[in-house]
Amino acid sequence: MSRAVERWKDSRLGRTLAWYGARNGPLLCGGIAYSALFSLFAGLTIGWSVFSASLGRNAGLRDAVLDQVDTWVPGLVGDGPKDMISPDKLVLPSALTWATVVAAVVLLVSALGVMGALRSSVRAMFDLPAAGQNPVLARVWQLAGFALLGVGVVASAGASVAAGAVGQVVESWLGGSQAVAWAVRLGGAAVGVALDAVVVVMIITVVGGARPTRRDLVLGSLAAGVVAGALRWLGTTIVVGSAGANRLLAPFAAIVTILVLVNFVARLLLLTCAWMHDPPRRTPAEGA
Repeated sequence: MSRAVERWKDSRLGRTLAWYGARNGPLLCGGIAYSALFSLFAGLTIGWSVFSASLGRNAGLRDAVLDQVDTWVPGLVGDGPKDMISPDKLVLPSALTWATVVAAVVLLVSALGVMGALRSSVRAMFDLPAAGQNPVLARVWQLAGFALLGVGVVASAGASVAAGAVGQVVESWLGGSQAVAWAVRLGGAAVGVALDAVVVVMIITVVGGARPTRRDLVLGSLAAGVVAGALRWLGTTIVVGSAGANRLLAPFAAIVTILVLVNFVARLLLLTCAWMHDPPRRTPAEGA
């Protein structure tokens, strides 16, 4: 039994979990979720305003983006009567006034709060100092990460629209073949996994400023993308389903969903970072 325990502690997965705990991973995930709760509305407002001004006229893409948001947080944003926020209320006024500029700056600073939490948490997993970078440059990288997340959502939505259109065309050519339909779905899922993996790479290298080995970066990001894709395919209710069943939490189901879901995704990200870091086994003296 002791030999099996020692082998587990020496394994990469065992060392990853030990490092994740030693670097206060659960506490960092809670901080990310807390920051996301207060940054979410600001992020949605800025992201949706930019999207509406640039690509919002494409009705199919607009619906696909809303579907992407609803996939992760059901009932948060949508045109239905049960949705908490209407998309129209997330658009900043187009008129350029001082009030609009101030509001946009305040929203942008609020939205970057979660990116700051992500940066410090990722750097902690790679045993990098939290300080040392120019604060202005750090904000620039956080802004870049925020923009990349928005691009990732739009790209995923565009990929789903393109996959659906291609699938319909190919099925019409081949007489509604089920094999072709499944092939198109698998292709769309593969594109989604690749996009999620790219987002993970950008968060680690751009926002966090970490430089893991290329092999670990690719394998870890793809693994995280597969888990994120599976979560999106199965539905987030498998993670937050207990919130709706709890009578005490039911009135705040959307808020609880955000907290639990972001915490889960943050755990996935930080565990991936801990695996990429590939720490040595911690001795009892180091763990004390």
